[in-house]
Amino acid sequence: MLKNICTDLETSKKLKELGLNLETQLYHTKIDNDKYFICSYHSEFVKDMKLCPGDVYIPAYTLEQILNKLPKSLNSGAFRYNLSVDYIEECIEYKWISDDLYTEDKILIWKLRDIADNFATTAAKLWIEL
Repeated sequence: MLKNICTDLETSKKLKELGLNLETQLYHTKIDNDKYFICSYHSEFVKDMKLCPGDVYIPAYTLEQILNKLPKSLNSGAFRYNLSVDYIEECIEYKWISDDLYTEDKILIWKLRDIADNFATTAAKLWIEL
């Protein structure tokens, strides 16, 4: 079930359009009639292969790959917001956590996981937004 661990087709296309170029072994591969399947290839295979007309390979990325590309923290005003993956609330966010029990934590930017998305797609959408 590779589709459960990597970015979806539309998000992968947007990442490619924006120039994200990471080493990956997962590709959305167009087989025929606009149907795509997620396949695993050695990256050198895709680079060196002479593509036949109509062959399409769109890189797909895992959550780990996207998290490694996201900044670990962002500064905004007097606060430093740290990247956080909240599996309970099902979101990825940049959050400032207060040391004071009576001061509310602050969230700079966040992306809630859509029920149809996995966390890799959610993280990629946050990267696109940044």
